[in-house]
Amino acid sequence: MVKYLKRLLVILIGISLVFTFSVVGCKEKVVEEPAEEVVEEAEPAEEDPLAIYKEANIDWRQFEGTTLNVLCLPESFPWTGVMASELNPLFTELTGIEVNLDQLQEELFFKKAATSLSAGKGEYDVTFVGIMQFAQYTEGGWLEPLDGYFNNPKLCDLDWYEIEDFIPAALIAGNRDGNQYTVPFAAMAEILYCNKDVFDEKGVELPKTYDELYDVCMQLHNPPDFDGFVTRGMRGVSIISEWTGVFLSYGADYFDETGKCTVNSPAGVEATDMFVKLMYDCGPGDAALGFTWMEASEHFEQGRAAVYMEVSAQGPVVEGPQSLVAGKVEYIPLPTYKDINVSPSYWFWMLGIPSAGKNLEAAFLYLTFASSKVAAPPLSEGGVAPSRTSEWQPGAYTSKYPGNYQKATLDSISMVEPERTPYYYPEWPEIADIVSAEIINVMTGVKDSQTAMDDAAAAVDKLILGQ
Repeated sequence: MVKYLKRLLVILIGISLVFTFSVVGCKEKVVEEPAEEVVEEAEPAEEDPLAIYKEANIDWRQFEGTTLNVLCLPESFPWTGVMASELNPLFTELTGIEVNLDQLQEELFFKKAATSLSAGKGEYDVTFVGIMQFAQYTEGGWLEPLDGYFNNPKLCDLDWYEIEDFIPAALIAGNRDGNQYTVPFAAMAEILYCNKDVFDEKGVELPKTYDELYDVCMQLHNPPDFDGFVTRGMRGVSIISEWTGVFLSYGADYFDETGKCTVNSPAGVEATDMFVKLMYDCGPGDAALGFTWMEASEHFEQGRAAVYMEVSAQGPVVEGPQSLVAGKVEYIPLPTYKDINVSPSYWFWMLGIPSAGKNLEAAFLYLTFASSKVAAPPLSEGGVAPSRTSEWQPGAYTSKYPGNYQKATLDSISMVEPERTPYYYPEWPEIADIVSAEIINVMTGVKDSQTAMDDAAAAVDKLILGQ
C-alpha cells in the first residue's frame, strides 16, 4: 500500500508539471484531471425482526411442532388482520408453533365462544374475550387462571413482558377474585366525535354539559339529510353500551348495596330522558333502531351528523381514507351533568386460554407474544386501540390522528369505573337485553321513561333475586 501511494504521488506530480508547461506554451490546450476513484459502500446488514423477541430470557422453541387454534373476529378487525399477515408468521418462525385462526363475525363469534367453551372439549387453545362476557366465562370455569404461568420463569420473562405497562383499568378488568384470567389487547372508552367544520361554520362551541350537548345538536340538526346527533340504537349490547355512559354520568347505578336493581332511580330516569331526546329530537329517530357501531360510524363518516357518541376505537376509522370527515373531527370526553363525575361506558378486548385447552403452556407463549410490549407497535399502527400506556406516548399511533384524540381517549379511559358497570354479573347479557328493550320502548313512544325503567328494574330483580 505504501509503495502504491508513493507511485501515485510521483504520477500526480508529473501530470502537474506537464499541465503547467502546456498552459505556458499553449493556453488553449486543456488537460483533464483524472477521475476520482469511486469506492462502493457495503450494504448494511438486514435487521433480524425476531431479535427483540429473543431478548426474552425463555426458550421460545420449547413447544416446537405444536399447532394452536385461536377463536377470533375476522381479518377486517385490526388485531386479526395484523396477526394474520405479520405477527403470526413471526411467531411461527420464532417458536416452531403453527397458528390457525378461526375467524367469525361478531355475533357468530359470541355464540361460538359460549358454545365451545361451555362444552369443555378443548376445541380452542386461545380465545378473544369481550369485557361483557368475562363474568360468564369465569363463572363457568371456562378460562384458565394465568398467575401460575406468569410466575413460571420457563414460560415468562416478566422484565421483558412489562406487565406494568398495561393501562391499569384494562388489566384489572381481567381479574376476578384476585386471579388474572385474561390480558388486554385493545382498550377503549366512550367519547364524543364532533365535526368541527360544521361547528365552525355555525359558530357553535363544543358542549361541556348534557344540556349544552342537546342545545348544540338541536341547532345543527337539519333533517332529513343531516342529524345533530348519532349513536347506536339497536337492542341489546349496541344501545346499552352508549346509554350506560350517560346513565352513570348522571349519577345513576344499576344496583344498590343490597343487590336490588335501581335503573328506575330519579337519576336513571333523567338520563334515559336525555338519551332518548338526543336520539329522537336531534338524531336519526326510528332509523337508529337498526344502528350498530358500524351503521352509526358510517353515518358520521359520510358527513351526515354533527356529533357521534361512540367508544374511542373508531378514531382510526373516522380518520381513514374512506371517511369524508377525516381531518375535520374534534374529540372530547362525554359531557358533565351537574357536579357529578363523568363515567363513560367502555370496552376491553382481551385474550384468554380455555381451561379445557390441550396445549396450555404453548398457548400461554402465544398469549404473551401477542400481548407483549414488542407486539404493540405493529398492532396499534394497524388500527388496534392500544391497551399499553407506552403506545399512547407521542409516536406512530398517536401521530396518525389529529385534534385531541389522544387526550380525549386517555382522559376517558382514566374515568372508567368498572365496578359500576355490572359486566361482572354472569347474567349481564340478560340484564342488557331487559334494559335495552325498555329504552327502545321509550324511544318508540310505547312507554315514558319512568314506567319503562320501573318495568326494567322489576324484570332484573326477578332475574337476579327471584323476586
